[in-house]
Amino acid sequence: MSDTKQSPDEEQEKQEKIDPTYGIYDVEFEIRNSKTVGEYSLRLKKDNVSRYVVSKYAPREKIKEKLDLYNKHSSTIFVVFGFAFGYVVDEIIKKMGNSATIFLIEPSPNVLKAQANLVVRENYAQVNFYNEISFSRFYANFFSQLHMGNVDYLEIIDLFDYKFFYPKYYERIMGIIEVCESDLRTNLGTVSAIGDRYLSNLLNNIGYLNSSYDIKAIKNKYKGYPVVVVMAGPSLDKNLEELKNFDGLIFAIGRTVQSVKSIGKNPDFSFIVDYSVKMDATFGGFYDIPLVALISSAQEVINNWEDKIYFITHDHTMEELVDVKLEKFEINVSVSTLAIEFAKYVGAGPIIIIGQDLGFTRKKMYSKTCNIYENPNLAERLDKIDVSKSKVHEIVQGYYDDEEILSSSIFTAIKRWIQRFIKANPNIKVINSTEGGARIEGALQMPLKEAIEKYNYQKTDIDYVPQLLFPEPIDVEARLTETLEKLELKMDLIKQVTEKSKELMKIYEEYDPNLSSDKVKEIYVQIHNLEVELSQIEVDRIYRYIFEKLSYDISRNPDYKYQPKRDDVENALKITMGSILLYKSMEIAIRGAIAAIKKRLGFEEENDEQ
Repeated sequence: MSDTKQSPDEEQEKQEKIDPTYGIYDVEFEIRNSKTVGEYSLRLKKDNVSRYVVSKYAPREKIKEKLDLYNKHSSTIFVVFGFAFGYVVDEIIKKMGNSATIFLIEPSPNVLKAQANLVVRENYAQVNFYNEISFSRFYANFFSQLHMGNVDYLEIIDLFDYKFFYPKYYERIMGIIEVCESDLRTNLGTVSAIGDRYLSNLLNNIGYLNSSYDIKAIKNKYKGYPVVVVMAGPSLDKNLEELKNFDGLIFAIGRTVQSVKSIGKNPDFSFIVDYSVKMDATFGGFYDIPLVALISSAQEVINNWEDKIYFITHDHTMEELVDVKLEKFEINVSVSTLAIEFAKYVGAGPIIIIGQDLGFTRKKMYSKTCNIYENPNLAERLDKIDVSKSKVHEIVQGYYDDEEILSSSIFTAIKRWIQRFIKANPNIKVINSTEGGARIEGALQMPLKEAIEKYNYQKTDIDYVPQLLFPEPIDVEARLTETLEKLELKMDLIKQVTEKSKELMKIYEEYDPNLSSDKVKEIYVQIHNLEVELSQIEVDRIYRYIFEKLSYDISRNPDYKYQPKRDDVENALKITMGSILLYKSMEIAIRGAIAAIKKRLGFEEENDEQ
């Protein structure tokens, strides 16, 4: 076996042991009035190197000269190192509008506070600020903003050489950005496939909102109760029988419900986040336990469920669709992460994990007790993998000290999430009783038998009375009708901005240096105003998966991006062409959403002009 590859979290741990502050307080600073009235300069000093990072001569103008914001895509995510009294942010907002997505990194809270005292803070309410050791929050928020339409439009701005003054902090932030991009690309296949099912599932499942239960009523109701979270990995075969002796809470992800039922136990909760029709088969016909379900999960499961359903979300889609706020949970790659997050939500602990192999134990993916879709040729396929050449597979440290196992990028993403969960919740004991598979750094390794002997605690009456999500039923159809009107208005605006973009493209195609400049400026203003109107109609999440599926190749195509080898007019022309294609993709996606909602409402289909 080759040497075990270190995960980003393992590398972070080593770094933190050397310097837990990431060098934040090794840098001195001084703020002075600049030579321009009403503006300020900033000098940083480190290792006897002193430098004005924000100029003392016309700092705002100097920053404006350095910033390249020409023809930036409207979806661009900006990561800015250094607040600089808001001068950088001001220029971005001036160019991109108030809807610009900006992550501002100022490592030292003292430096940030000193600058914040000199500006109108309300002007920067939309900016996401990060300092000190807020890496977990940065990952969660940055990852939540990424999607297929903007992953290729990340703009890292380090005008003030924070790479020099805060090298460890800079590297850590850049590492998190890289991990976020990797995690997103891991999901791309799923996102592409979910597109045709996402809205269909939502429109079906909202029909059960009035009969669903309020998950907030369960919050912290199971404090002090140990929980075993049952995953579907091959190692489950080794310790499933031992679970018979456990009297605490049992959380079974979809396919392990039948595994737990097979030993005569009844899970307390099951979970589903997957959109696919295949998910119904994984439950083995057992629909008689409480279910925590992502609102966009497989409608076939929701339709068949016989017990309580607790709907959750991971974004604001339901607010856009029917003006309903559901409890928000972080959803990352696997339903197992939801089960762990839910254990925290209800206050249970310790959290004991079994069947979470995160690799191919004995060249298998699933326990034989829940082997619904195991590929019969998996072992043969795994034998042919050359890890040194694979972009998907890797060798990782096994559960046991003398063991290494084959894993994959999807498993690695799940493992990273669990390791971040452990690090972010030091008060929650997480015990890995999988007894096989990949090692989870930070988890206490303990055989299930020993964990049960040490932490078993019989459930008694819980102080919890189930409550309906809506004691008074809501009118789903009326709310859908309002959303339909917003979508139709948005589509009309998109048609207008597309036509304006076509006018702009024609000007660039026949560009006259003496006549075209004023025309370009005029149309830019018109397009900008239309885009502002578009941004105010918040229905984007409803059709996002279809849009991302349609726009992914366009957003990645280098022809529609700035290229130094082309002149400014040609670049402007190509970027405008790309924008038109993206607008058309959005129009198609919205048209599909409108048709789906009309069908749900029982409206007769209209022959919209294509």
